[in-house]
Amino acid sequence: MLKFNILLSIFAFLAFLNLAHAGTVTLTGSCNATLVNSSIVFSLSNSGNDSAYNLIISPIVGGATPLNTSYPINVLAPGQTKTIYVKLTNFGLNGTYADTFVVAYQQGSSFFTAVFPCLVSINKPAVSPIRENVETTSLKNVVIVNVSLFNAERAKINGSLYLIVPPTLSFISNKSYSFSLSNYSEENFTFKLEPPKSGVSYSSAAVASFNMSNLHYSSMVIFSITPYVANSALLSPLEITAVIIAIILLIALFLLARSIKNKKRREREHIHEEQHMQEQEHKS
Repeated sequence: MLKFNILLSIFAFLAFLNLAHAGTVTLTGSCNATLVNSSIVFSLSNSGNDSAYNLIISPIVGGATPLNTSYPINVLAPGQTKTIYVKLTNFGLNGTYADTFVVAYQQGSSFFTAVFPCLVSINKPAVSPIRENVETTSLKNVVIVNVSLFNAERAKINGSLYLIVPPTLSFISNKSYSFSLSNYSEENFTFKLEPPKSGVSYSSAAVASFNMSNLHYSSMVIFSITPYVANSALLSPLEITAVIIAIILLIALFLLARSIKNKKRREREHIHEEQHMQEQEHKS
């Protein structure tokens, strides 16, 4: 019984240490606003305390065609930055485009995806006259993204509105909308997505894209999709696990202490019995 209690205590303590040292991967992506030798320069950094492995960066580019569809990286250690050059061909209309870099990576035995949108200009930058505002609401069964567009241009603008989200998030509404904004007018659009399956926040973007005066324009707003929380006072899954392990550890220590106490009591009783037997033998 004593050996079992010691093993249980050691197991709980090691599990607690493992939880306390659980690492995180925090990725940040950025790219140059203009091309460098017909290439998009994209940098990916890890500011977490754990490494990301088997990364694959897949660029989704507007106004041109990437020479390569994916760029592998074996490992991205904490504090490390990797830079890739995405060579472009088959250029189309000049202007500014919202490009996306989809990153798939492994942390431990789990796999994740993330998106990093950025505005890139081809030959001639085009500043969009459309102003965007994004509001998100995370419910138990749906994430609602409300996007409002305002046309600050004196002319009417026809274009499309869409969201850039990680591929692991599914739409339960339109993925995109066509819009026709009169001068100085505003219109609202609603997107609905399935909530994240894990308690992780996802960086996303809303993009309004259109052509005008032989140029391509894009406006973009970055926002986060966060998991639903029923009550902010509730503990997170990590905190709940820590509490459970702490309780197990306390129970194990209690059982260990009781076992040691019982062992000492039995030893004292055994000594008393031996003394009593010796006294009886001496009298006889």
